[in-house]
Amino acid sequence: MSEPGTHRDSVVGPLDSGAPAGAAAPPSAHLDERGEASGATLGSGLVDDERPDLRLVGDTDKYHIVNAAPTMRPGHDGVTRVLYRTRELFRGTEFQHRYVSAMFGDTVPNDMIRVPSYPWPLSTGYRMPWVSGERLGDLLSAEPVDLVHIHSFCPLSHTAAEWANERGIPLVATYHTHFASYMPYYRLHLLERAAWRALRRLYARCQAVIVPSRATMEELERRGFENLIHIPHGVETSQFSPVHRDPTWRAAVGGDDKLIFTFVGRLVWEKSPDVVAQAWHHMRHKDRVKIVFVGGGPAQRKLAHMLPQATFVGQVTEAEVPRIVASSDVFVFPSTTETFGNVTVEAMASGLPVVCGDAGGTRDFVDHGVNGFLVGPEPEAFAKFLDILVENDELRRSMSEAARKKARLYRWDLTGRRYMSLYRLMIRQHTGQARSA
Repeated sequence: MSEPGTHRDSVVGPLDSGAPAGAAAPPSAHLDERGEASGATLGSGLVDDERPDLRLVGDTDKYHIVNAAPTMRPGHDGVTRVLYRTRELFRGTEFQHRYVSAMFGDTVPNDMIRVPSYPWPLSTGYRMPWVSGERLGDLLSAEPVDLVHIHSFCPLSHTAAEWANERGIPLVATYHTHFASYMPYYRLHLLERAAWRALRRLYARCQAVIVPSRATMEELERRGFENLIHIPHGVETSQFSPVHRDPTWRAAVGGDDKLIFTFVGRLVWEKSPDVVAQAWHHMRHKDRVKIVFVGGGPAQRKLAHMLPQATFVGQVTEAEVPRIVASSDVFVFPSTTETFGNVTVEAMASGLPVVCGDAGGTRDFVDHGVNGFLVGPEPEAFAKFLDILVENDELRRSMSEAARKKARLYRWDLTGRRYMSLYRLMIRQHTGQARSA
């Protein structure tokens, strides 16, 4: 597996962006292994010794970035957690971010803008934001907009993309969610091909599409996506650490004399929590294992029927997650729809061997047999590798050390540096075009 710091040519080339006439042409972009951009590579006016660090600047030096996302409710899902973490990274830098969304916490912070929404039929926990381009322009009119960054395949992202293209404003996306791959889980197989076409059309409008894992990036390339840039997420290794292990929590979930195998995430079918429940029934050493599900969702009732021996912790706050993960013994996550897998890297940083679905972003950092196992979708296959970890204490210890070592490679400061390098490139390229016009 490739390390996150090594470079594979990730190019945003002079391709047809799918944007209407007058939109900013895609620049030629190249990020090196440190996530930095050199003038020789970009032709963007950057000098070779310029470093895109998290520097503090005055108000007159600000670049104004607008983010469009369906939810900004703290801790709502993995995408939201990434957005809040990068929001903190950008504080005090030359990048001033605003966030347009439909869902928030108890209050709406000053840098966030609420738009109307409607219920999302596939998930009771989400609402779909919708706003017209004219109304979006009104909401954003208080400040200039130098770049638009979309974070989902939703009506708001389509409106924001069209609004940016019509004005020639640079447009970037992050491919957070494998939306099309969800279709089979909701018996919508016939819509999967159409969903991929719709995704390609949206992301073709963008001058750059950030993809958090190489495995996902390779799949998108095979499916005809263009303008892809690999920028992995990070993990807070001080927050997610074995030092947070808590015997009291272990006792509370019935794990005093058992190994605790934990699933953390929304309890929805596209995360495949049912594979965990079925795998337990196939295990030879099930009597030595306590299965714990952390998170809530529409699949919980059926899961409880499938595995009444499991403990369902329910929805927890972000502050509780590090203690829960560190207090477990093995992390089990069969999902095959992850574009990165934040919870898996966090479990690895906490010193847990991981047993994960052999698909998507997880392949970037799980080295089979070294820090965990990559397993096919069959419950019997998961049961086999879970039993191996029950039987072998030394293997669990060695995998724990290897998992922590791997997780330390995923640094948020490097993620922020790469984001800002890309932002600078896009904005300066656009500024140069405007001057030449």
